[in-house]
Amino acid sequence: MYIELGDGSCVHYYAKDLTPKRFEESWNKPSRQKLVKKGGAYAPVALPELCIMLLHPIHDRPIGKMDWLVSSSALRRMLKACWLPAFEAGKPKVNILRYKPERRLVAKVSYGDVPVAILRSSTPDEFSKMLIGNAFGVSHGGVVLTGADGTSCTLATRWQKNDSLCPEEGHAPDDQLIAELGKKLARIHSASYQHPTRYTLADEIRSVNGVANTFRHILPEYADWFETLQNRITCGLTHLPEQATLIHGDFSLDQVIRRTSKSGEIKLHILDWDRSAQGHPLLDLASFTARLELQLIEGSVTRHEADRLSDGLLQSYRRKQEVDEAGLRLFTASALLRLTAEPFRKRSPHWDQYTLQILQRAQALLDAEQTV
Repeated sequence: MYIELGDGSCVHYYAKDLTPKRFEESWNKPSRQKLVKKGGAYAPVALPELCIMLLHPIHDRPIGKMDWLVSSSALRRMLKACWLPAFEAGKPKVNILRYKPERRLVAKVSYGDVPVAILRSSTPDEFSKMLIGNAFGVSHGGVVLTGADGTSCTLATRWQKNDSLCPEEGHAPDDQLIAELGKKLARIHSASYQHPTRYTLADEIRSVNGVANTFRHILPEYADWFETLQNRITCGLTHLPEQATLIHGDFSLDQVIRRTSKSGEIKLHILDWDRSAQGHPLLDLASFTARLELQLIEGSVTRHEADRLSDGLLQSYRRKQEVDEAGLRLFTASALLRLTAEPFRKRSPHWDQYTLQILQRAQALLDAEQTV
């Protein structure tokens, strides 16, 4: 989040909400107090009465070595280490696109108004997954990987001029594009080579459990409702057979761009392969529909558009790839629960209402699954 300071400047901070004991221990660490005394635009800030610390990403220790966010010389060194072209004119500029504190940061690098690269920094464990995932993205033509710097756990991909298919950024794609996307997903799922990372149904259950911890903090009065849905999903997934194909792992229209060649040919590229794995193919189909359900709740698409897009993708997919669709509603409900904290993270004015509507939709899907 961006915080406006007393002098009118804006600084990107992330907040850590701690217990009084943990706040006292963490805030008074000699290394942190050294930064506080040094001062400057990126020094840590505390709200002692609330036991909250505000930290700039360059002080995110689990990720570490992100001085390139604030230093032009460090950024140039990073671009060189990642085999990105050197630019003689202009000063490189960084814009943070996505940030999960103590896990991963994604930023756009530009010279003037010209974007040149996407940099992803992460923890060592996440970095290993990103390297593997983006290699698979390259194999399917969705990613142009330029290089990586293992010292700082940073990976660089070339910025691609594009038109996003995300409904939040314009009009929803037409039926022809959706049909092409369904065929592209089917080709991914039918790949003969295997991803070294395995994402099992037990992993999906753990992912939902992880969101439950966040939910208890942001909407504690509805935690019992979340837990009830969580238990139903856990029970349902436990009784499903495992299937394993190459999956994108975070498939939605948000991850797809359209590029038009000089000859007028349109090609679709699927981005952000960081969560790719060998897993159940219904996970990709479910995450696609779940994201549309959230966009419906937020007002980016109508009911008719959401149904047209999800049905069109599935129909095209079926023509190219056989899949046992038993449990698709169950997977979609699970994907929806994993999105319950999204409106809160996006700081939507009506985030609590949106979150409750997500729970309502997940419950309706689970009820429909039971009647089949």
